[in-house]
Amino acid sequence: MASKEADDSAVRKPGDSREQREAEIVMVSALADRLGVALSPQRIALEGGARLEIDAVNANRSVLCEAWAHQGPPKSAQRNKVLTDAFKLLYAARIVGGEPRLILLFSDELAAKPFVGNS
Repeated sequence: MASKEADDSAVRKPGDSREQREAEIVMVSALADRLGVALSPQRIALEGGARLEIDAVNANRSVLCEAWAHQGPPKSAQRNKVLTDAFKLLYAARIVGGEPRLILLFSDELAAKPFVGNS
């Protein structure tokens, strides 16, 4: 009989990591404490029945956050994932209106380094 872990890995997408998702929950919780707001995942409905899934949003949608728990320098495809998350936040901000605070949350300085400017 196959183990539960083997079954889980068979249905997971490449690069999908339960540990990373769990770490992102901890990261978002720490961010919520630091900002003094409750944050939770949210689906934002789009026309035609599509939706955007945002990692962390507060109740009045004044904070939108995408978290990434990767450790170490990102590879090319991983950089593209972060850039996609950044564009997703910009698009979500247009949908919710106002001027929400947009946060790309990293757990590691080396992972964040390619995305941080010098100014």
